[in-house]
Amino acid sequence: MDKIVTFTITINKLNRGYTTMISSPHDSTTAFWNHRTNITEITFANEINLPPNFIESWDVSTNQDGSLMAYIVDDGLGTNTYHLHIQGDGIIYANSNSNYVFYNFNKLKKINNFHYFNTANATAMLSFFFDCRSLEEIDLSNFDTSNATSFFQMFMNCYTLTNLDLSNFNTSKVTNLQRMFQNCNKLTTLDLTNFDTSKVINMLAMFSSCNKLTSINLTNFITNSVTTMEQVFANCWDLTTIIGLENFNTQNVTTMARMFNGCRNITTLNLNNFNTTKVTTMNQMFDGCLNLVTLNVNSFTTEVLTNVSNMFYNCNNLSTLEINSGDFSSITTHTNMFSYVKDGINITVKDANNVTWFTQRLTEAGKTGNVTI
Repeated sequence: MDKIVTFTITINKLNRGYTTMISSPHDSTTAFWNHRTNITEITFANEINLPPNFIESWDVSTNQDGSLMAYIVDDGLGTNTYHLHIQGDGIIYANSNSNYVFYNFNKLKKINNFHYFNTANATAMLSFFFDCRSLEEIDLSNFDTSNATSFFQMFMNCYTLTNLDLSNFNTSKVTNLQRMFQNCNKLTTLDLTNFDTSKVINMLAMFSSCNKLTSINLTNFITNSVTTMEQVFANCWDLTTIIGLENFNTQNVTTMARMFNGCRNITTLNLNNFNTTKVTTMNQMFDGCLNLVTLNVNSFTTEVLTNVSNMFYNCNNLSTLEINSGDFSSITTHTNMFSYVKDGINITVKDANNVTWFTQRLTEAGKTGNVTI
């Protein structure tokens, strides 16, 4: 009896379904990054279809197997600028090292179909959108940050962004928020109530020069591990409300220099829970808080504090200062501590030694005031 055997031979068929993009150093001239300053629009797609009119194309897959292609076409603006297309044979995964992915794409205005770019494997995302100064909007609803540890300079210099919805951001592993939003000077509000900051160590200049921000909601910020809050709100000119500041735990913070410097529309600050036992410098901490009228910093202590230069410089509406827990009498770096405050300021201090010390600082600034215990 004859037997029939059937079989199938498959030749050169790749087992695809996902592909990972190559990483890029910040000064890379690899692939499309060589044109970063001339790209106005980016479109992601989960199918590869290169048109005949592409100007240049690249294999940007880590395996260099053609499973992830990028190409540029003329954007039609007549400015020698391009529309970048990134197309994958299935799901496009970001590299674990996703630092500088869109660094210095300074003409980029729009990113389409961003949901096709899966960032679940990305652990490093510093400067991800740094200097995307023309970017007007971005949909981050599917942006997976669950494994990211650093957001250093993530949106820094995104001058044109007016809104950021970060409600789906998972920040449970993040340790660095330094300069995350610095110079986002068209943002008016930020709601970060979903941020898990329990592992964050560095908040230096996080919101610095977001000069159109009027309100920030930091209600659920856990700052127990943070060591630097230098410049965190510096030059937030229009800021009037910081929700959740009263809950900040500053037990490990070593510097608060320029923390509120230039917050010229802040009228009140609740710092009752601030722990300053490890803080060494407060120089320019409230410098330029033009509309601050009363300030209670009775929680401030001075165990290791060495520098209070320009601390209240140009607080020219400050009429009442309560600062009666710390012993400032041995601090020697105090240049211009009260320069340009108003005459007649009322200051409450710890003891007679501090009455003498604070009176001397007012005299040095050419100001009068009432310093009492």
